[in-house]
Amino acid sequence: MKTKKLILFLMTISIILNLNAQHIGSGLGIHSIAVKNNGAVYTWGFNRYGQLGNGNTTNSNVPVAVNTSGVLSGKIITQVATGYYHSIGLSLDGNVYSWGDNSAGQLGNGTFTGNNVPVAVSTAGVLSGKIITQIAAGGFHSIALASDGKVYTWGGNHIGQLGTGNTINSNVPVAVDTSGVLSGKIITQIASGYGHSMALASDGKVYTWGLNSSGQLGNYTYTDSKVPVSIKTSGVLSGKTIVQIAAGSDHSIALASDGTVYTWGRNDYGQLGNGSFIGSITEPVAVNTSGVLSGKTIIQIAAGYYHSIALASDGTVYTWGDNTYGQLGNGNNTKSNVPVTVRTVGVLNGKTIVNIASGSDHSIALASDGTLYTWGRNSSGQLGNGSSTDSNVPVAVDQSGMGLLTFMEDGKLPAVFSLNQNYPNPFNPSTTFEFTIPEDGLTTLKIYDLLGQEIQTIVNEELKSGAYKFNWKASGFPSGIYFYILTFTGTNSNFNSTKKMVYLR
Repeated sequence: MKTKKLILFLMTISIILNLNAQHIGSGLGIHSIAVKNNGAVYTWGFNRYGQLGNGNTTNSNVPVAVNTSGVLSGKIITQVATGYYHSIGLSLDGNVYSWGDNSAGQLGNGTFTGNNVPVAVSTAGVLSGKIITQIAAGGFHSIALASDGKVYTWGGNHIGQLGTGNTINSNVPVAVDTSGVLSGKIITQIASGYGHSMALASDGKVYTWGLNSSGQLGNYTYTDSKVPVSIKTSGVLSGKTIVQIAAGSDHSIALASDGTVYTWGRNDYGQLGNGSFIGSITEPVAVNTSGVLSGKTIIQIAAGYYHSIALASDGTVYTWGDNTYGQLGNGNNTKSNVPVTVRTVGVLNGKTIVNIASGSDHSIALASDGTLYTWGRNSSGQLGNGSSTDSNVPVAVDQSGMGLLTFMEDGKLPAVFSLNQNYPNPFNPSTTFEFTIPEDGLTTLKIYDLLGQEIQTIVNEELKSGAYKFNWKASGFPSGIYFYILTFTGTNSNFNSTKKMVYLR
C-alpha cells in the first residue's frame, strides 16, 4: 500500500500544471514575446506573418499587446514560446493558443491559413480531455506536454520532427510515438529546435527525434529519426541527472542537477561551448568551465539559432557561439567557443537576472525588478528598444506600454490563484517562493522530498487576499529534487498547486 501511495504521489507531482511557467518565451523567432502575471501577452519584432498577434502584419520595435478580443477573451496566459514565424501561448486552464504563419499547420487549428490574431489549437482529437502543462515551438512545428506526461505535436514533419513515425505534416495535434524508448516514461519537460524535438523524462533521461544532420539528436549518428531515440549517456553524462533541456537550430543543451551544462550537435560557431569549432558532434560534451564559469552553478539554459545562453545562481548571464549580431552581449562581434560574460557595466549594472530566453539571433533577460533587457540582432525591432540597430551589449526594452513584469502590480489585488516557479532553481542554499490568493483563507505552503514525506512547513495560517513572497534556506537537507505544495481553503473556493525544485549543495 505504501508503495502504491508513493507511486501515485510521484505521478501527481510530475503532472501538475505550470511546472515551468515563464515570463519570457524562448524560440527561434525574429520576434520576442513576454507575458505578465495578469496573463497579458506582449510581442515585438518581425510581424510579416502576424506572429505578433496584434491584428496586423506591421513590424514593431516596441512591445505591443496580443489581441484578446477573440479566443483569448477571459483567458490568463501563463507560458509563451516563439517559432520561426509563429507564436504559441498556454492558458491557466490548460488550453493552447497560436498565431502567425501556418504554412505547415503549426497553429494546430485544423487549417493551413495563417492568422494575425490568436486561434485555439484543436482539442477535438488526441487532446480531447487533456490538460496541457507546457509548450514549446520549433521552426515550423509546435509541441505540447500534457498532465499525463505524454507529448503532442503538430505542424511541419518533413524530417520526422513530430515524432509520429511518419513524415506527414499535421494541422492538428498528434501523439508522439510511445511504443519505443518512451514506453512507460513520464515526460516532465519539452524543447524544440528548428527541425528536431526534445523531451526530458522524470528519471532525468533525455529523448530526441527529427532532424539529425548535425548530430543534434545526440545518439552518436547523423541519421534522422521519425520516432524518439535516447541520447548517449555513456560518456560525460554517465551518472548525471538532467533537470532542464533547450534546443537551438541544430544543437541541443542539457543542464544537470549539479549545475553543469552539456551540449551536442552543430558547432561551427562554437555553440557547444567546449573550446572547439568542430563542425558537429554527435554525442554530449561538457561546456567549458575553466574560464568565466569556474565556480558557477548554472540554473537555467536557453538556445538561439547558433548561440547558447546560461544563467548562474548569482544572477549573472553567460553566452557562447555565434556573435555576428552581438547576440553574446559581451561588447564585440567575435564568435566564442567557450562561455563569455554578458556585459554588466551598462544597463545591467546592479541588476539580478532571474529568467533568460532567446530568439533567432538575439537574447533576452528578465531582472528581478521586472525590467527586460535584450541584445543582438535588431533588424526587425526584436530588441524592443524603439530602434532597429543591432547591439552587442544589453539594452533596455521599452516597457512604457506594457509595464514591468513584476510579481504583482502595485496597488492591485490578484484576480486568480497562482503559484510561481521558485527562483533561483536549482538553488543553493536559499530560494524564493511567490504566490497569489484572490480571497482570504487558510493557506499552507509545505516542502516534500521525493518519498512524499513532508520536511518543512513554510506557511500555515489565515492569509488576506494578496501577493506573497517567502524565502527558504535548505540548510541541513541533502541535494536533490524537492516539491512544494500550496494549498488554499476559502469560503468561496479551494486551490492546490505543486511545483518541482532542485537543491544543489
